[in-house]
Parts: sequence; structure tokens; C-alpha cells
Amino acid sequence: MSPEAAFLAESACAPAEKQSAHPWLWIVILATAAAVPYLATLGYGFVYDDGPQIVDNRDLLSLQSVPRYFILPISKTVGFHDASQPVFYRPLFSLQLVLMRKLFGPAPFGFHLFSLLLHIGNTLLLSVIAVRLRVQPGVAYLAGLLFAVHPVHVESVVWPSASPEVMVLAAMLCSLLAFLQGLRTSVGEGRYAWLVLSLTAFLAALLVKETALAIVPLVAAITLLEPHRGCSAGRCLATNLAPYLGLTLIYILLRMNVLHGLASTITATSLQDMARTWPRVLWFYERHLVMPTHPSLLYDYDIVEHATLGAFWIPLAAVLTSLALAAFCLWRRHSPAVVFAMLLVVLPILLVLDFRVFNWRDLVHDRYLYTPSAGYCILAAMALVSLGRWCAREIGPAVQRFLAAGLLCFMALTTVTQALPWKNNLLLLRNAVEMAPGNISAQMLLGSELESRGNFPEAKICYAHALQLTPAWGPAWFAYGRILLLTRDPENAIRSLRRAVELDERPIVLVWLVLAMDEIGRQQEAQSLLVRAASEDRSMLQVYEGLQRKLNATGN
Repeated sequence: MSPEAAFLAESACAPAEKQSAHPWLWIVILATAAAVPYLATLGYGFVYDDGPQIVDNRDLLSLQSVPRYFILPISKTVGFHDASQPVFYRPLFSLQLVLMRKLFGPAPFGFHLFSLLLHIGNTLLLSVIAVRLRVQPGVAYLAGLLFAVHPVHVESVVWPSASPEVMVLAAMLCSLLAFLQGLRTSVGEGRYAWLVLSLTAFLAALLVKETALAIVPLVAAITLLEPHRGCSAGRCLATNLAPYLGLTLIYILLRMNVLHGLASTITATSLQDMARTWPRVLWFYERHLVMPTHPSLLYDYDIVEHATLGAFWIPLAAVLTSLALAAFCLWRRHSPAVVFAMLLVVLPILLVLDFRVFNWRDLVHDRYLYTPSAGYCILAAMALVSLGRWCAREIGPAVQRFLAAGLLCFMALTTVTQALPWKNNLLLLRNAVEMAPGNISAQMLLGSELESRGNFPEAKICYAHALQLTPAWGPAWFAYGRILLLTRDPENAIRSLRRAVELDERPIVLVWLVLAMDEIGRQQEAQSLLVRAASEDRSMLQVYEGLQRKLNATGN
């Protein structure tokens, strides 16, 4: 049987010395598979918080701002978070944005191209590290192909603001590859050079995103699973981990200094509430690792307040069953590749289970699965090859190759289809409302997008739905009152805006209430409210004049 004919029938793990023929051909195949599903997205625009984070971010206009990235968090005038709380410390992400803007200008093409090239690189790196972990080359290539076309990557690859996901995996894989190479190199300058390269990539990964902390246990696992030469397992572990732990400590101290703590609390959530929610969230991630069906920018996932059958017990049973299956597979095949892949799946997901750092009802996102999917694709490739070997008598190699090609084509077509809503903000937010009608952010964001396009009737419907979901939330009343005024219903606008002031008084809300009162001739009351708004923020006088001109133009 030829090597090609046995592609799915070969052993999943084999000595690393067995090399595949035509390695350059496989590089071309892997790169092409990773690129083709996303070629159309190079013409896509900016979406969601790309606007404030990239287009309107004045910190990206000059390279002189670069040193500030390392001592300050991402400005909270950016995105949709509480402006009073620093949340992200990702200096190399900001550096990437300013470099892309300098190289390609403010247009979205360069940012999309950067993410796509990194995705191609990650596909190749994953295949290489699988081979270095003594996975059969054919299995490693299959893992790379699965990773290249997996639909769960759409959000990370297509959305410029999610580029930290592709960046951190690239740095992590480089660090781990260099560590493996150094571990298998004789003591000398060569080994120290690989160590320096690994530590440099590790530091870069940390400065991209905190997901890189998963490297430390991965390095420990690789050390324990590799043959030890000239030292005990404990001594080798301590020696190899020491520099990584040192860099981790430096990073944590720097992060705490910038963020005024290890992490900010955006939404106060008790440990008990989080524990009740973990099974449902973990089950979501498991299903989307296999195949995301109905993906969305936002999902209807909230804290589980009561341990009901559907919200807690069924997901818990599903997660425990998966863990039992994983433990069985680990017991049956105790190989470095399996341990490495399982840790790569689990560790990054554990880091996103602290729901206190997320906004309300913003618990899950597909982009958090970009790094875990690398480990999943290695495991899936090994499982498919083992299944092919088991079925070799009933299903010939040609049929197996046909089925494998069909699976990959299906995944690639699914990726192309699921990338379509990311073409522009309106399509993306319409899809979010369709997939998650109970998500308050989806309704508010779509309403805001429609309002900005002058589609006031549809915006009004979205804001009305938002009010139904959160009748005691000030911003929803503000948005609804604003759209009522824009549709020339000042009486009801005043009622809504007064309610918004009661729940969440802000100068901008007072300004819109002034505009509504102007419409019905209540000038004296309006003037007193404008003075009140200006006493809190002097710029509200200019805002009022600008909105008044805009409102008059809209009326005409």
C-alpha cells in the first residue's frame, strides 16, 4: 500500500524519524487550505468596536505613542466597556495596530491581511509541532488541514479587533517549538540559543494576551514526558521551568501595576453563581469546538441563578461524560502529543471562566476557542486516523481519502458561509439579533447602527425590544427616548428620557431631554436642565448646539 493510499490508515503516533515525502507540497497545500476560505474577507470592512479601537483611536496616529502602550492599559474610551476601569493589558496588540495603520493606512485591508497571514502561519506551525511531538507526519498534516478550515476561527481571523487570538497562538507555538528543539539539543550554545528564542516568544505572547500563561504548564508537561538525560525528572523540571516562572512573575507585576490589580471586576459575580454557570458555558465551548452551528458575535448566555435541569444538570452530565472520555483516551494512549493537545484545549478555556471580568450577559465568544482548537485538531486528526485504521477492512483507503476530503470541504464551505455576516456592521448585528434575540447588547447595538444609517423605524423596534428585556436599565430608556424624538414624538420622548435620568443621570441624557422640551416649547425648564448638564460637563453646550442643528436637518 502506498503512503498516499494509507493516509488515514496509518498509525496516529510513530517515531519522529519517519518523514513524509514532498514536505514542500504539503506546505503549499496547508497554506492554500488556510487562505482560500478567507480570501473574500480581505475586502470586508471594520465592524463592532473596530471603529473606536482602530479607526477613531488617536493613539494609533504616531509611533511616538508606542512606549505608552507598555505602561498604560488600552484606553477605555475604546470599545463598549466601563470607561472608569482598565481591563486590558495588551501592548503588542496596540503596537500591531499602529504598525498596520502606518503600513497600509486606515483602510481595513491591511488589518485583514495581517490576521489571515498569521492564520496561515499558525496552520503550518501546528503541523510542525505535531511532528515534533512524534505524531505521524500524515496525521500532523491532517491536524493542520482541520485547523486551517475550522469554522470556529471565523471571528478571530475576520475581525481585526480579535487579532490578539491569532497573534498569541503564533507566539505560543513558536515558544513551544523552540523549547522542544532546545530540549533535544545537546548542552551548548545551540541549546541556550533555542532557550532564549523560546523565552523571547513567551514574553511576546504574554504582552499580546494573558492566554500565554498556559505555556508554563505546557512546558512542565513536555519536560516530564521527554526522556531525561543526566538528571532526575524533578531537577529537569525545576531547571526548565525557572526562567518561564521568572518571566511570568515579571509580567504579573507589570500587569498589576498597569491595571491596579491582576484583573478588574466589571460585573460583580459570586463564586457560587459562576460555578452554576460553568457547565453550561463549558458545554457551549465543547459543541463549538466540534462544529459551531449558528455562530454569532453575541449569544444568549447569562449567569445561571438556579440549578435547573436544562441550564445546569444536563450540561454538567455532558461535560463530565466528555471528561471521562478524555481520561480514557489519555489512559489508552499516554503519548506527549495527546497530553500536549489536551492541555492546549483545557488551559485557555479555564482562563475565560472568571465571569467577573466580562460585561453583563457577555460570557461566551467563539474567539476564545482559537487557541484550544489547535489542541482539538491534533486530537481529532489522531482519532480520525485511528478510526480509519479500525475500518480499513470495510472501507478502503480510496474511500477514506474521499470521506476526509469531503469533511474538509464541508468545513471550508461552512467557514465561507459563516464569514458572510462579518462583511459589514449591519449584517453582523442583524445576525447577532437573529441568533441571540434575548441579548440586550445585540438589540442596542443593532438599534444604534440603524439609527446611524437613518433607519429610525427599525431602530425604534430594536430599542423597544431592549426595554422589554431590561425595563430598569437607564441606557435602554435613553436610546428609546432619543429615537422617539428623532421620529417626532417629543411628548413620549420626554417621558422616556425622564425615566432614563431617574435610572442613570448623565449630561448627555439631560441634553436630549432639553432638545425634547424645546420641541414642545418648554424653554424655561429646558434652559435649567441645560445649565445643569453644563455644570457637570462644559462641552455639553457645544454638544447641544450640534444636536440641535442635526435634529433640525433631520426634521427637514
